[in-house]
Amino acid sequence: MSLSTRQAQEITEEMEDTLWAKGLLGDDNPVKLLDTLVYVLGLHLALRGRDEHRSLRFSPPQITVETASNGRRYVS
Repeated sequence: MSLSTRQAQEITEEMEDTLWAKGLLGDDNPVKLLDTLVYVLGLHLALRGRDEHRSLRFSPPQITVETASNGRRYVS
């Protein structure tokens, strides 16, 4: 018996554009907004492999909250 490594398919820019164009992502209702947040956070913050998990560090932190010149806070 052989074990195969599972790997997620990459989402291209064209695929993402299609999701927005078909109205599957957006902010016009609560369910769609939640789906959009899960997609965007997963896209930018999800760890993809054991090496990324092992390389996390707390000091100095990899993710920080910054404040823009207009006073708005954002995660970087």
